[in-house]
Amino acid sequence: MEMPPDYARMRNDLIEAFPKENIQNMDILSVEKFLTSRGMEIKPYLVLEEDDISKVREIIGSADFFHGMLEGGEFAGSYIPELDMAFVFRRGKVKEAISSSGDIFSEGLLVHELGHASSEYREYVTTEGKSAAVPRIGFCLTEHQFGDSVPMRGLLLEEGWADMLYGDYIADTPKEKKHLLTEALGDDMERLITFPLPGIGKVEMPLKYVYLDEDNSPSVRITSLAAYALELLCQKNPNIKPLLSEGRHSVDALRKLAQEINKIEPGLYEYLQVGNYTLDSFGTKLAHILSLV
Repeated sequence: MEMPPDYARMRNDLIEAFPKENIQNMDILSVEKFLTSRGMEIKPYLVLEEDDISKVREIIGSADFFHGMLEGGEFAGSYIPELDMAFVFRRGKVKEAISSSGDIFSEGLLVHELGHASSEYREYVTTEGKSAAVPRIGFCLTEHQFGDSVPMRGLLLEEGWADMLYGDYIADTPKEKKHLLTEALGDDMERLITFPLPGIGKVEMPLKYVYLDEDNSPSVRITSLAAYALELLCQKNPNIKPLLSEGRHSVDALRKLAQEINKIEPGLYEYLQVGNYTLDSFGTKLAHILSLV
């Protein structure tokens, strides 16, 4: 099944309403160059301010693609598989983090969301005859297959993949573009910084995953916990890293990926596949992986 005509219309209207040529205070050419150097296709994307949200609602109407993400200012970005588009929201806490960490923070968020868009599993299925959805986003199986009461499967692997790209982008970016971060925390992007996680304990995170919050204090995003967990798995078993790239388009690679993760510990893949998109879930899994490496 191809993209439904209504979705295609919304997608085109969004691209027309928010042309990427109008994006300011972001080096989008650097983002695109980084991703194409990894062999990734650049999917359509929007970078939205608070004032843009009403226009987005007008275009998509009653479609619930964002699942509440247009409300408030907590969400940094999203990849909408139904539209095959990436979004970054420069508002609320994100806007404050950009002020503290610099424009590179929003560029990193765009890398992350376009990382999700690298999934080549693009089949649409209808759900109860009401709407169309994409059943797989890279390593993640969407929730409609299991019912609303069951979380999506594979969130840690999918978010980890996208945020490993974020970390690589930050690490590879010239020093002058990340001067606010390096002036506060140093130049070594692989240096470990300790963070307390409520209910879990202290964990160390590489500087490339750290940003400065509105108080200019070091902070870390939930997705970065998943990224570091995945990075540690790759260090423990080098066969995993190439399978992460291959798994964006190959079911055979997905099977091999599960096998290689389970070589580290029997049942580890199944353990990582289940869980919510929360600090507790990702933090607990990171702590477990740290105990294995």
